[in-house]
Amino acid sequence: GQLILDGIPPYSEAYNMKLPGIYFLYALVMFVFGQTDTGIHLGLLFFNMASIVLMYFIGKSLVNEWVGASASAAFAMLSLSNRVQSLWANAEHFVLPFALAGFLALLYYKKKERLSLLILSGALFGIGALAKQHGGFLGISGFVFLIAVVTKRYERNAKSAALDLVWFVVAGIMPLLLCFLYIYCSGVLDRFWFWAFTYARAYLTQIKPAGATS
Repeated sequence: GQLILDGIPPYSEAYNMKLPGIYFLYALVMFVFGQTDTGIHLGLLFFNMASIVLMYFIGKSLVNEWVGASASAAFAMLSLSNRVQSLWANAEHFVLPFALAGFLALLYYKKKERLSLLILSGALFGIGALAKQHGGFLGISGFVFLIAVVTKRYERNAKSAALDLVWFVVAGIMPLLLCFLYIYCSGVLDRFWFWAFTYARAYLTQIKPAGATS
C-alpha cells in the first residue's frame, strides 16, 4: 500500500500471493487515515462498520427491521471475537463489505428488476474477489441466488432471464479484466502471474483434500 502511494505498482518490489485489490484498499486506508498502525485500525473499523450496516439492510430486506437489527447486532458482536482475528486488518475483513453490498443489490434487484442493480451487484462481487481470491466463492453464491431469481421468470421471458445472468457475469469479470490490464501496462505481469497463480497453486496443493480435516 505504501509503495502504491509512492507510485510504484504492486509485485514490482514487494510480493504476495493475493490479488492486488487488497493492496489498493490498504493504500486507500493509509491515504485517508495515515500510514500508521492507528490509521490501519481506523480503516479496519470503518470497513467493519460498513459490514454491520449492510447486514442490517440485508436482514430488513429479507424479513423486517427487527431481523435486520438482530443480524447486524449479532454480526457486530461476533466480529469482535479473536477467533475471527477481529483486531487484524486481514483481507477477509475488506472482502466482506463488497460481498454484502453485492448481496444487498441482488435483493433490491429481485424486487425492482433494474438492470443497473444487477450490474452493480456483479461489479461489487468482482471487487470483493480482487481483495482476496476466496471472495470469488461469494460471487458464485450470488450467481446461484440469481439463478433462483430468474428461474421464476424463465417461462415468461427466457431470453431476458438468460441476459440477466450474462450481465451479472460480465459485470463481475470486468474488475478482474481491468486489474489484468493495469498489471500488464505496469510491466509486472510475469511477477503477478507467478505470485498470484503459480506460487498460490503450489502453496494450496501442499495439503491434500483428504488431510485438510485432520
